[in-house]
Amino acid sequence: MQDMNTASSFRTSLQLSALLAILILSFHSTALSLYSRWIKFDQSLSHGLPTVAIFTFLLWKITATSGTRDQTSLNWFLTISLGVLSIIWYLVEAINLQLASAALLLALFALYIASSFSLKTARQLLPLIAMFLFTIPVWGELTDVLVEISSFVVGRAVEIIGITALIEGNNILIPSGIIQIAEGCSGLRYLTISLLLAYILSLINGYNLRQSIVALIVGTLLGLLTNWIRIIALVVIGYNTNMQSSLMHDHEMFGWILFSLIILPALYLAPLVQKHINFNIETPPFKPFIPTLFLIIGPVLFIFSERNADYSNRLDLNGFNFSQNAMRDINLVEIPFPETIAVSNNAILIDGTDIKLTLAKSIAPPTNRKLVPYIGNFFDNSDWVATEQRTVNIDGEKFTLLILKKINASHQSLLMYQFNIGKSNTASYRMAKLLQLKARLLGEDFFGLLAMQANCKLDCDDEIIALRKAASEWHKIKRQQLRQVIN
Repeated sequence: MQDMNTASSFRTSLQLSALLAILILSFHSTALSLYSRWIKFDQSLSHGLPTVAIFTFLLWKITATSGTRDQTSLNWFLTISLGVLSIIWYLVEAINLQLASAALLLALFALYIASSFSLKTARQLLPLIAMFLFTIPVWGELTDVLVEISSFVVGRAVEIIGITALIEGNNILIPSGIIQIAEGCSGLRYLTISLLLAYILSLINGYNLRQSIVALIVGTLLGLLTNWIRIIALVVIGYNTNMQSSLMHDHEMFGWILFSLIILPALYLAPLVQKHINFNIETPPFKPFIPTLFLIIGPVLFIFSERNADYSNRLDLNGFNFSQNAMRDINLVEIPFPETIAVSNNAILIDGTDIKLTLAKSIAPPTNRKLVPYIGNFFDNSDWVATEQRTVNIDGEKFTLLILKKINASHQSLLMYQFNIGKSNTASYRMAKLLQLKARLLGEDFFGLLAMQANCKLDCDDEIIALRKAASEWHKIKRQQLRQVIN
């Protein structure tokens, strides 16, 4: 009997591995995108490949027992849901929303198992599949929040220690230099890895739901604590060595040593409820043929829908009814645009306010599929800090307005911007990414980002009025330009 159970478990592990292989091959564009992130060992998802190895190990440790298939109606519901989710993946992948594509891949795998075996089988394997939640780009959305939290905690710690320092945004100014808490100092890597370790510990130690939640909370606190101690230590070292210590320039190894000193004892001292390496699941007869046909609907649509998008941009900066100025060497923000962006500049004068106009237009090749290219921060955090951000409505269109202050100076500048995707526009980068789908489906394959900047003389009020007038003029110019080329 034991030999029969062993053979059944081996066969089930092999079948599940086959489903995973089919999924990866069918949705290879998403899988390759994740892999490219996992192999960057200095990034927040560098634990992806070790997670795959752990998942594979546990997948071959399951203990399978016989089970019954779902009722025909339920099985067809799961199979049709698999097809619908596959089509949703196609729509998302068509505009290259990598976060959504990666999340859909996990849901597709669970539904693929449910329709090929049974819903109960998928439910029993869900804790294993959920391990990959810690390897998808969703965690990057926490970066800005983690930077703000780290800045606050470190700032309070610096005050308590008594170090002479000035805190401006994410920058700590000490007499011998500036220590910036940038994205790399958010602690995201420590947080995701400590959460993953806590989750794996919960699986193999047989924790119940309450114990698992406690383990994840402790993992979160330890991950955050590691980063806070690391930054505080660097501030103290920089202060006492006049920024001359080698740790100020190469502190990666220091961080991982500190992380090990904190997390390893926690793992060792974690309570063991029961050794839980083998996962018991029920597996009915394996019938993957029809589910596979529904699974590949999205990838097939994706292959046959590839077309040469027209990325020639219809927008330009001509037509402003204000005095044209020569570009002045004024203290404004240099926006770091990627190589897939073509940038044109102009300058106008409105009521005595010099305004710099920048129009960034996508020139991505059709194979890239990114109508809206990746755009990171609009300004360098080591030079500027945003003292205020607001959304303004001008002639029914929304713009984002930033009031920026120069680090270690009193100078202020304004930055107002808007994303234009086909006929649509938005002040939000995330919304611009979503509007790609509508634009691509309607054949409006062009993108433009308008950025307007001005220096503040006093309280920025006059300059804000001038920017609003420029934005209103842009609304008229854009409407005329689009009317000529889009029916």
